[in-house]
Order: sequence, then structure tokens, then C-alpha cells
Amino acid sequence: DLARAEQATAKENLGHYSAENIGGFKVVKKDRDTDEISKFDLLTKQKQALAWMDAKGNNGVCALDTGVGKSLTAIATMQKPRRAGLADPGATYRTPTGKTIKTNGRFLLVTPGDLKGNFPKEIRNFVSEPGDLLGMLDVVSYHEFRSAAKGKLPGSIKNKGFWKQRAQLPPSRLAATGKVWDIQLYAALFFDEAQKLTLTKNGNVTGLQKPTLAFQAANVFHPRKVFLTASPMEKEPEQAYLLASMSNNEPLAGGSPEAVHNRMKMKRFMNRFTERVGGRIVGVKQDPALKSELNQWVKQNLFFADKRNVEEFTLPEKKSETTTVTMSPQVEEAYRAATKG
Repeated sequence: DLARAEQATAKENLGHYSAENIGGFKVVKKDRDTDEISKFDLLTKQKQALAWMDAKGNNGVCALDTGVGKSLTAIATMQKPRRAGLADPGATYRTPTGKTIKTNGRFLLVTPGDLKGNFPKEIRNFVSEPGDLLGMLDVVSYHEFRSAAKGKLPGSIKNKGFWKQRAQLPPSRLAATGKVWDIQLYAALFFDEAQKLTLTKNGNVTGLQKPTLAFQAANVFHPRKVFLTASPMEKEPEQAYLLASMSNNEPLAGGSPEAVHNRMKMKRFMNRFTERVGGRIVGVKQDPALKSELNQWVKQNLFFADKRNVEEFTLPEKKSETTTVTMSPQVEEAYRAATKG
């Protein structure tokens, strides 16, 4: 997988992921500050993100720094399967158990409630015929998503024509589950600010014996799941692992043998690569071989782009500053022992 992704993201292959080749985008753009008109194209890092996810089957953790364009990358990720017919109503995929899922030809975007309007706005800014894509997109908040996990149709979409018609169907005409709304029936799933899936309401990393409703709902099998975040490790390194596991369709929640095995695998991963003090992770182990191994894991499971590495941006040089941290002698001793080397 890593070799295929690295080959796909090589500069000579990025022409396949230009706005022109993907199709459906506006041909020109206007600079907001100067009103200058120029040909529109995606940033190199956005093309690499698309190539990386494409090599993984249009799924993965897309960790683009603020300003690099997560929304536009997600829009392009929707446009590609549309062109390939994967988003046509009735297109199918198979689960690991051999079950055939007939999709509804729609995209789901889950986002914080105060950001719900941003994505449709970006579609209108960049897509040549925005109505078509907007018509097949459902944008719901994380609050609605948690409620929908209990079987409730999200309130912000229930009056859309598609869902009003579906709600009138008898259970025999619905999918095997008999549910009006089922996350697995979407053509693709997108989670904005995806690190929120890994946190409880109190801001702690979710447990896996009794996970949050949002995490449990997102941890179902789907071949096309995209997790968008600028902070894959907002609180703890476990968050990046949880997001990668969800994108790789590795069940972690519940009591199934596979979930129990995956939780043990996660525990071994964290013990292997991280240093702990008082039960809290304080850093990554500094052994060169381990750091190299961890770097390979990151490359395989997350696509990360720092705005400072975007070749189309001109940014000031990064300045390093030293800040003094005060801690008790006991904590300082433990910290120095864990991080030395």
C-alpha cells in the first residue's frame, strides 16, 4: 500500500489529479484581493492528497494544515467517484462478509454545527454546476450524527425530496436493516474536523469498551471513508491511531473477536512507540529504528501537509523560540528520565 501511494503521489503522476482532468470545476478563478483572473487548478499538496487516497481506494485520513484546503480536496474526492460511476444510484460494493450493499447515490458530510454552511459555499465557489453536487449531498452536524446513530433521520435533511420519499416506503422496500437512514448506503462518507469522533463530550479520548455513539457509528465498514482534520492528534496520539483504524475499516468497538484483537494491537502499538509518565503519553521514543518504523506507519495511514511545505504559498521563515516550563521536581525528574536520549 505504501509503495503504491508513494508512486501515485510522485510529481510526474499528479497530472491525473488536476482540476481539468477530474472535471466539474470552474475553469478560472478570481483573486479575492486583486480581482486578477487566472486558470483554476488544485494545489500540488491537494493533488497529492487525492492521489494518496485514490491509491487506498478513495479513503483515508487527510490531515491538511489549516489553509491548505481540506474542503476543496473533499469536493475533488466527490467529483472523482461521480465520474467513475461509483456515486450512481444503485452502484454497489461488497462487505467483508460477502454482503452486497446497493448505495443511494448520495454523499454524507458530518461536520461541526457551526461549520455546516462552509462546505456548500465552497461547492458554489469552485464547482461549475454546483446544483448537481449539492443535490446529492447531505450535510449533518455531529450532534445530528449521534442522534442518527440511534436510528433517527437527521432533522436538517428530513425535508429533502429524496428523504421524504424514502420515509414513505414500507419496510419491505427499504434495505435489509429496514432503516430509512443508514450510513452504509451512502456512496461515500466524509468527516470534517474528524478528531471530534475520537473525543467524548468532556474532551477525553473515547473508551473502546463503551465508545461514544459517533465513534461507534463511524466505525462501520464502508470502502470510501474520508477523515478530514488539521489536528489528527489534538489531545493524544491515540486519536491518530483511532482515525486510521476507522479509515482502514478495522473494528475497535464492541466484543467481537476481531475488535478485541484490534484493541490489543492498538495497545501494543502505543507501548512500542510512546513514552508514558504517570499513565500519560509525554512523547515518542527516540530510538532511531523505532522512529523510522513509526514514520513508515504515518506515511501509510495519514496524508499530512503543512502549509509551510505548499510550494504555491510564500510564507515567512519559521522562527524558533524557547519557552520555560515550570514543573515540580518530582515531575521534572520523571519527565527527564522518560525523554532523555
